[in-house]
Amino acid sequence: MLLAVMVLLCGGILWFMSARLSPAERSILGRWRDPATPGRNATFLVDFRPDRTCAQRRMDGTEFGPGLYELAGSWRVKDGVLFCRWGNGLQSVFSVSAPAAGRKIMGVQVPSVRWQTPMQGRITQVTENELSLQWPNGTVSTWTRHDIEP
Repeated sequence: MLLAVMVLLCGGILWFMSARLSPAERSILGRWRDPATPGRNATFLVDFRPDRTCAQRRMDGTEFGPGLYELAGSWRVKDGVLFCRWGNGLQSVFSVSAPAAGRKIMGVQVPSVRWQTPMQGRITQVTENELSLQWPNGTVSTWTRHDIEP
């Protein structure tokens, strides 16, 4: 009985959350393959989830950095533009960086605080199996839907 209530509750929450997604957002839910490009030799898998969380990992399974195999974040679509804010832990909540090259106060270098801008790409085309994005520098990349392993 308790299990049935939990299943219904979880299903209701997922339905409610997915109902809030726009048609453009619903069209990109799932796992996508972001192929290697000149200057970036790695292929990435990017997951867009109904709760607007996302994750990316290298398809070959190697690390992004020491002990870091997956990068989490959040996503949304607004006016035809996909916004992804990447960062694990508090970085995904507080998107700020503190570069050391801040101001000098009384001869002491003080780090400055800067808001990190989300990755953004204009959605130029979405089909059942392809997602094309135009980046701010003018390049276009086409991602293909990637089946999730059982």
